[in-house]
Amino acid sequence: GDDEITTGGGDAWIVGGTGSDKIASGEGRGYILADTGLMTFDDLGRVTEITATDDGSYGDDTITSGDGEDWIVGGAGADVITDGDGFALILGDLGKVLATGGVLTSVSSIVAVQGAKDTITTGDGAAWVFGGEGSDSITDGEGDAVILGDLGKVTLEAGVIIRVEATEVLRGGDDVITTGGGDAWIVGGTGSDEIASGEGRGYILADTGLMTFDGEGRVTEITATDDGSYGDDTVTSGDGEDWIVGGAGADVITDGDGLALILGDLGRITAAGGRLIRMATLDHATGAGDRITKADGEAFVFGGTGGDEIALGAGDHTVSGDFGVLDFAGGVRARLEVVIETPARGGDDTISTGAGSNWIIGGEGADSIVNAGGEAVILGDAGVILADAAGRLIEATSTQPLLGGDDRITGGSGRDIVIGGTGNDWVDGAAGDDMLAGDSGHFTREPLGGGRTLYTFEQPGDFELGGDDTIIGGEGRDLMIGGTGHDLFEVDYTYDFALGEFGRYRLQAEADGSERLVSVLTLAPRDLDLIGGTGEKLFYRLARDNSTEGLPELVLPTLSELMRVDLLVTDDPEMEAARLFGLLTEGEATGAAHGFRFLGEPDLLTGEEFLAPAEELEQEAPEAETEQASVPRGGWRFAGWQMAES
Repeated sequence: GDDEITTGGGDAWIVGGTGSDKIASGEGRGYILADTGLMTFDDLGRVTEITATDDGSYGDDTITSGDGEDWIVGGAGADVITDGDGFALILGDLGKVLATGGVLTSVSSIVAVQGAKDTITTGDGAAWVFGGEGSDSITDGEGDAVILGDLGKVTLEAGVIIRVEATEVLRGGDDVITTGGGDAWIVGGTGSDEIASGEGRGYILADTGLMTFDGEGRVTEITATDDGSYGDDTVTSGDGEDWIVGGAGADVITDGDGLALILGDLGRITAAGGRLIRMATLDHATGAGDRITKADGEAFVFGGTGGDEIALGAGDHTVSGDFGVLDFAGGVRARLEVVIETPARGGDDTISTGAGSNWIIGGEGADSIVNAGGEAVILGDAGVILADAAGRLIEATSTQPLLGGDDRITGGSGRDIVIGGTGNDWVDGAAGDDMLAGDSGHFTREPLGGGRTLYTFEQPGDFELGGDDTIIGGEGRDLMIGGTGHDLFEVDYTYDFALGEFGRYRLQAEADGSERLVSVLTLAPRDLDLIGGTGEKLFYRLARDNSTEGLPELVLPTLSELMRVDLLVTDDPEMEAARLFGLLTEGEATGAAHGFRFLGEPDLLTGEEFLAPAEELEQEAPEAETEQASVPRGGWRFAGWQMAES
């Protein structure tokens, strides 16, 4: 029948039996089976097993427990369970609890013929809660919590949890899980769950998977599994450190301040001794477009399959719009690699980051990437980014030049190193002294000793591959490489350098923070490009000229032989872009490049003159008024100037 059971302050062992029972346990330890089942004990009277049985005798029970330690198995009905402030072990539906010598060894769910929606509330003590089948509501207090929204298992050694995993993954429901200020380990399970974690550390698997732990209770692995059980989850976490794996559905993930590791779809995070080892995406054929938002604090984010929206506040971020592998050394990010797969699995991602030292790789698709500020490395498609032992950037390179999309990338107020990759990309450096490449690119940072550093920025091989890119230098002194294709540049003639095709820059930073450009190499044998700018002066200053007042010193001791020029200079880039991309034949473009006259001679293509004034201590190359075809070996043309090798 429907029983009412109330106990006082002592320990209690209660089996409610058939019917919808009301059970109230006092302040002592409580061992409660709300429906039918069994309990076993050792010779000292300590519980060794509690198991609920599935015999169709369940009811919708109401259980209230005090502040002592409680082990509660609700059974198969729609139960309401409210626990006090002591340690609580609660299974909303059927389950089994095993212990040896008074120490827990495992807790696991049991499949019921029919589960139900349970409502479970715990106090401020530590709590382990299994929702079971059905769409459950679980609310935890301020203590540490291990919560499984559906069916699962917890395994312990010497009283310490070593494994938490989802089981019977095709059974479950749409759960609502809320935790307080303590640390939380949450496996949402099947269905579209709503998970809200508090200010403590949060380790969250929105769908199914497993977590493993070392002997000190530190997480060593979180892995999401692909078993067809996923849902579209909503995950919200507070300001503590959070590890979140959304699973295969279209998830909405919102994280507060503090360190965060977020995988939008399937993936794995590993650690040892409390230090991160690797973060990687898994099973790229399964997933959906996710929306990921984070406040300030360092973040490592992989969007996964589909077109994702990723918006991060201030902090040092590492982001892949699609898939990737991030390796750590000594707990510090060391290597990020993003590979584009065929057939296409990623999507058109939208990524924005706040101020910080950011690493961003868009992956496949036509991505939109915006960085607010700080030194950022941004690769539009596939590539690799490397750091030294201290986590400082040492190398970045694009890969897979045949795969990618038409990306739109905007830098911030600091130095941006941007490599557009495959496709017709739009790259805007915005403010800062940027290094911008429209197609493939390679960047290295080499310490020289004495506080000096050498930066190299170049287009490596793959000279035949690329697109028609738009590259905007913005404020600051920018170094640009267009790459293959008809590229459009917007520069400041006073500060910026642009190479229409493949080339190499070397920039040296001194101990006092000043920088000087030590070499430029280009062969420029390809398509006609368009360069337009806003500056009033265009000049080349020799290495011996150190008199530039108010500007960083530019030193160019070596230049390569030019095989073929390809920059068309204009103060009206919009008009000339139409001419370049719509009206010029290949023959006209080639003829225009080779027939260009300089310093007062009319342009054979436009009939206009381009005047570049020479100021005091500036030197024009002796070939400056000859046609390109007659320039001797060693001549070099940059943005309308004809230079001689210095």
